[in-house]
Amino acid sequence: MEKSHMHNILVKRCPKGRKLTHGIHFRDFVQIMLCHAWSIGILEPDLWSDIPDIADAAVLHDIGKTVMPPRLVNKEDKLTDSEIEEMQEHTVLGALCVELIIPELRGEDITGYAQTICFCHHERINGRGYPMGLCGGEIPTYVQIVSLADVYDALRSDRSYRKAIDLEEAVKMIEEEECGAFDPDLFDAFAPLLEEFRMLSMKPVDAPQ
Repeated sequence: MEKSHMHNILVKRCPKGRKLTHGIHFRDFVQIMLCHAWSIGILEPDLWSDIPDIADAAVLHDIGKTVMPPRLVNKEDKLTDSEIEEMQEHTVLGALCVELIIPELRGEDITGYAQTICFCHHERINGRGYPMGLCGGEIPTYVQIVSLADVYDALRSDRSYRKAIDLEEAVKMIEEEECGAFDPDLFDAFAPLLEEFRMLSMKPVDAPQ
């Protein structure tokens, strides 16, 4: 699919009153990370031709939230423990419902990637993620990359309950595992790209791609 097309589909399919949690730059952000990972040997060589599909699929990682109760998704205060547990169901819901929520995906090659990303993007290498508690190599490398992009972009973006966190603090939070454990080698590999990510996140939605 052409660049930003998946984001346009999401806008179309997002229920009234819901907000997308990532900007249009997120697909580009993920594709840069995937290409860099492939170039330095982190991402499997045979996935090179699939990188555009994986980047498109990454935009759908939180699609399960569109079928979650608005009281959770739009809550401005901190979630309670029971609400956090309920919110975690968005991973399973996304994987199960992605073709129903986005019928344009039926028969598309990216469907498998989208389902795996939806299901696994909150898994962490130390086994303390959800929904399955996968660890290390049990989590596909491309999913780990999307997860890192998700956390970084979420920290650097405004949310209903807080303002965007500056670059240096966001990096520190990730390094200190405040958002879950990531492979240190994976994170170090992307450190040289942080300034590029800063500029990408500042680019207007209608800026030339």
